[in-house]
Amino acid sequence: MIDPSEDGMTEPVVSLRGVRADLGSRPVLRGIDLTVRHGEVVALLGANGSGKSTAVRSIIGQVQTGAGEIRLFGTDRRRFRDWHRVGYVPQRTTAAGGVPATVTEVVSSGRLSRARFGVLRKADHAAVRAALELVGMADRAKDSVNALSGGQHQRVLIARALASEPELLIMDEPMAGVDLASQEVLAHTLREQVSQGTTVLLVLHELGPLGAPHRPGGRPARRLRRAHGRPPRRRAARPARPRPRTPARTRGPRTDPHGTAELMEILDYAFMQRALLAAVLVGITAPAVGIYLVQRRQALMGDGIGHVAMTGVGLGFLLTWSPVWMATLVSVIGAVLMELIRWYGRTRGDIALAMLFYGGMAGGVMFINLAPTGSNANLTSYLFGSLSTVSESDVTAICILAAFVVLVTLGLRRQLFAVSQDEEFARVTGLPVRALNLLTAITAAVTVTVAMRVVGLLLVSALMVVPVAAAQQIGRSFAATFVIAVAIGVSVTIGGTVTSYYQDVPPGATIVLLTIGAFVVLTALATPLARRRARARNAADPAHDPAECAIPATREPADEVGV
Repeated sequence: MIDPSEDGMTEPVVSLRGVRADLGSRPVLRGIDLTVRHGEVVALLGANGSGKSTAVRSIIGQVQTGAGEIRLFGTDRRRFRDWHRVGYVPQRTTAAGGVPATVTEVVSSGRLSRARFGVLRKADHAAVRAALELVGMADRAKDSVNALSGGQHQRVLIARALASEPELLIMDEPMAGVDLASQEVLAHTLREQVSQGTTVLLVLHELGPLGAPHRPGGRPARRLRRAHGRPPRRRAARPARPRPRTPARTRGPRTDPHGTAELMEILDYAFMQRALLAAVLVGITAPAVGIYLVQRRQALMGDGIGHVAMTGVGLGFLLTWSPVWMATLVSVIGAVLMELIRWYGRTRGDIALAMLFYGGMAGGVMFINLAPTGSNANLTSYLFGSLSTVSESDVTAICILAAFVVLVTLGLRRQLFAVSQDEEFARVTGLPVRALNLLTAITAAVTVTVAMRVVGLLLVSALMVVPVAAAQQIGRSFAATFVIAVAIGVSVTIGGTVTSYYQDVPPGATIVLLTIGAFVVLTALATPLARRRARARNAADPAHDPAECAIPATREPADEVGV
């Protein structure tokens, strides 16, 4: 074995001393010690519930320890910041998230720990390609991860961990749910890493095709057997607004066979100019934020923030301040509270969220009725949207807030994708997960206030979620789904606003129904489109995927380790 002192690496790569950890009231780790030196391969073997995963998750800071010391590369784990030196493969059987993503998009998220300001340069893209080649997935780089087999999913997760070119590779059950052929491919990948001097810490039920991978000239894998470780309502009067004069009452024979002049009549009114501008901004921002909420499986977060924003609207009327800006302030506070509840509780968190949602709506109704200028008409216009009430000050506020939303969702798209895709992995790569989650929640709150004058607080969540759901039917990558969702959002908000003007129907309801219509149409098109893609893929690759071919494992007698 290579002497660590010869490499100038006298400190262990991983060191645990007297580490204790509890899950709930049950002790799992009972004062364990573990040392992993440079170039070693250590496998933690044991039955389910023996504490293997808890041990490795405590090393990367995902499990809170009650006692003991954990050091990485000689640095206390609580002060360790060089997370680009650590690659992590979590215990999961899929690389897919709530929104389609390509293999390259998923693997690229593993390179963010080495990318400056989240911008991938030429060397970063090269490292991503190298990681894909190493696990035999280079030919599937542009495919959606939803189209992969279980073994291929695991290979994508391993490639994501390797993209940062780590010195320490931690793998939690990398063989779980993987067929034998894919196990052989993964074993070959592991041997390649070990031969390059990578230190490996594994959690396994059994070695299987891995044998006992070791560094040439070094010692084989060490095994640790167990780590103990809801009265009738009065109909509200609609706000008065100019009604268009129909051509039949005002004009003689039609001289514009295409109706262009009639259609452009909508722009003669200042309130419609403002409404259309607001509609375009809403169509852009709502899906741009919604895609990250869908990815995080928090699709109803916009609905909750809409309830809370009603209190801000009511306070704006009561204090004679701008309802839009007051709603923004209250929505942001509510979004932060929701995120804090998500962090610090489950059962009690659900109850607290319900109280926050309905308390926000009740507070808004009460404040509007107490306000000297408040009325049911005011309430209705904010709940369901109203084109005639969009003022110049509203448009100014909407433009400023929309600019903020676009800046965040585009400027931090790689980081937000990584956190939305796999929060645990994002923590291990050193991303500020809590800050990014808070920023996502705040951006969602801002989007709700941007959209409430056009769509209404009760329907804004649909515009954040349904375009994304529609785009998922035909999009294969996260970037394509993002673009399609925004295109749908802009189309339905403009279409709904124009329809509302000419047909005198509520704008919010019209926009949402058009969005659902787009979803139905794209869903009907999805199946034949998927079949066409499958035929094209099979024609291009008649030999199928190499993961379905057995790759012999190079196992030597010396690699056998007795139980």
